[in-house]
Amino acid sequence: MGLLVTARKVKVSNDLVRCAQKLRLSEKRLLMLVVTKVTSDNIDSEIPVTAIEYAEFYNVDRKSCYQTMVAAHKKLWSRDFVMDGKLRRWVITCEYQHGEGCVSIRIHPDMKEHVVDLKECYTQYYLRRAGEFKLIYSWRLFEQLMRCRTTGKFRISLADFKVIHEVPASYSRDFSQVRHKVINPAMKEIRASGLPVKLTTFKKGRAVDMLEFTFPQEQQRDWVKALAKNGGKQGITKKYIEKHAKPGESYSEAQERLQRELDNQQKAANE
Repeated sequence: MGLLVTARKVKVSNDLVRCAQKLRLSEKRLLMLVVTKVTSDNIDSEIPVTAIEYAEFYNVDRKSCYQTMVAAHKKLWSRDFVMDGKLRRWVITCEYQHGEGCVSIRIHPDMKEHVVDLKECYTQYYLRRAGEFKLIYSWRLFEQLMRCRTTGKFRISLADFKVIHEVPASYSRDFSQVRHKVINPAMKEIRASGLPVKLTTFKKGRAVDMLEFTFPQEQQRDWVKALAKNGGKQGITKKYIEKHAKPGESYSEAQERLQRELDNQQKAANE
């Protein structure tokens, strides 16, 4: 996959990040791709996402990608969440172009204030950072961390953590199970994305009551620059080139294209 797509940013309100969103991984992936395309000019229009675009961005199989997108969109149509005491929905229209392998989504008008023209109290991150997540828990926690990226510290009660992350009741009473099945797997994927997060727990009596996640303070463009540096001419490995080469491309052609995309990506990070 070309690295230029790294520059796609997700920008959503903190209120939206804090609420329990009830989304599964495929739904989150589709919705966030749409969010990166939303502007004040097209918020009231249907926004297309192609199967090729989805497959390349998330590094998934193209053959089954379209059906995954359609299933995710059907779920998005019925998904709701509560914010400010009101029941809200994500989307209001849907359209499928089977021959073109494309779905089109129109964001619900209630979402406008949470995804466009945000000047303060918002969470922002490069979508590519979450592109390799296999667990929805990872994505939810990552967004919480990005909300606090300038302080490097995210503190939350265990009770609120369970609500936001929709921890199953089957093991929510046992913190060791929550840690083993939710927190540790999520932190492992987040670390693999380049953010070395650590967890400290605090007890009230004998039970864990508070969670504190700490990580190095950073600016979003710092991550992009580091990625570009690590993937520059001296860092692009043969394995990397073989993985991201397009069908029919020679080794040198792939190397030249990837370097060009890295240069464009670094330019976008500096804008």
